[in-house]
Amino acid sequence: MKNVIIPTDFSIKSLKLIHAAVDRFGEATLNITLVHGLTPDHSISGLLMLTKRLDVSKLMTEEFNAACEVIRNKYGTTIHRLKIECYYGTSRSYMRSFLEARQTDAIILPADYEFKKAVKASTDIVPELVKAGYPVFYETLRTGGLQVAEDASLSELLHI
Repeated sequence: MKNVIIPTDFSIKSLKLIHAAVDRFGEATLNITLVHGLTPDHSISGLLMLTKRLDVSKLMTEEFNAACEVIRNKYGTTIHRLKIECYYGTSRSYMRSFLEARQTDAIILPADYEFKKAVKASTDIVPELVKAGYPVFYETLRTGGLQVAEDASLSELLHI
C-alpha cells in the first residue's frame, strides 16, 4: 500500500492528479490524501480558538464532492482511502512532520498547472512539498496535447 499526497485547490482539474497517481503506481493499493494549505492564525484569539479553524467541508463545492465520489467509485479496487486535509504549517520541519505522520511514500504535483486560492487564507504548499525530502512526481494535466479548460467539469473528469 502506498500513501500518496496530492495538493488541491478544490477544483475538478486538481483531481486529475489522482488519475495520474493511479496510472503511475499501477496495481498498488493507494491511500490518497488531498491537501490544501492554509495560513495559520498566530493571533492570540486564533490560537485560543483552534477548534474554530476554517471547516474543510466549507471549501468543497457540491461538484467537487461529486467528483471525489466518482473517483472513489471508478478506482474502488485501487484507492483504499481518499481523504482531504488542511495543512496549517509554515516551515520545512513542520511539513516533514506532517508528511511523516501520514507515512508518505510519494507526492504528486502538476507540471502544468498553478493552484488557485480557494479562500483568502489559502497558501501555496508546493514549494514546501518539493523541499520536504520525499519522492516527488510531476504529472501533466494536459489532455490530447491541448490545455484543459481552467474550469474543468465533472463530465471532463469522467473522460480520462
